[in-house]
Amino acid sequence: MVIKKEEKSLLLISCSRKKIVSGNNMPAIERYDGPAFRLLRRFLAQKEASYLDIYILSAKFGIIPYDTPIPNYDEKLTKNKIKEISGQSRSIFREILNSQQYTKLHISAGKQYLHLIDGYQKYARDNLQVEVATGSIGRKLSHLRYWLYGDLPQKENYKVQTQETSVRIATFKGVSYSLTYEEIYLKAKNSIDAGIGRPFSYESWYILIGEEKISTKWLVSQLTGLPVGQFHSIAARKFLGQLGVVVYSDFFD
Repeated sequence: MVIKKEEKSLLLISCSRKKIVSGNNMPAIERYDGPAFRLLRRFLAQKEASYLDIYILSAKFGIIPYDTPIPNYDEKLTKNKIKEISGQSRSIFREILNSQQYTKLHISAGKQYLHLIDGYQKYARDNLQVEVATGSIGRKLSHLRYWLYGDLPQKENYKVQTQETSVRIATFKGVSYSLTYEEIYLKAKNSIDAGIGRPFSYESWYILIGEEKISTKWLVSQLTGLPVGQFHSIAARKFLGQLGVVVYSDFFD
């Protein structure tokens, strides 16, 4: 669903364990460095998003605006911590929901963090469209991406360059794979955003996602589930060619 700029929208996202290590305070959105925050920073760098308010559920600070300066820290959201900050977090979230005429709300948080805002439905506006991301980290990441961008994000600027976009069938190590452009694209983008493996580490051969050069072996590993050490780059290029993915080289025209 594409967000219209004249509408006011609200995003509530839980903090990430991975953080940028620095002795100085920095805005929370820069301090947290999980996949969702990398996606969010990229979105804010590309889009004018004055229609969007962003708050973060923090195990240490409760609910804070995304630009709040915070130090580096290491704290887990334990049961005792939930009891300590849940009352204040619920109160703050209620004030946030009533501070604007929000029409859309997206919540991306783990089960433990959702306890901090238990009962928010009671004071949310009747016309508020609420989406709560569920499932695995990758699934939540996809939900957030769709909510921010609408449909396939950055489809024009970040696409796997293929010779065609219909379903292609390819065989790799005796297993047949039937994949479409969208499936290849989403798998690549989800894995990049999740920080899986080394997508930008290649020697000679690569595929393009927008202007980014992505390792052919890494992409095949993501598509098949096989470790990159179990196959040769020649086999990877052949497999991608069967799928219609264009493979490039820095050394050959």
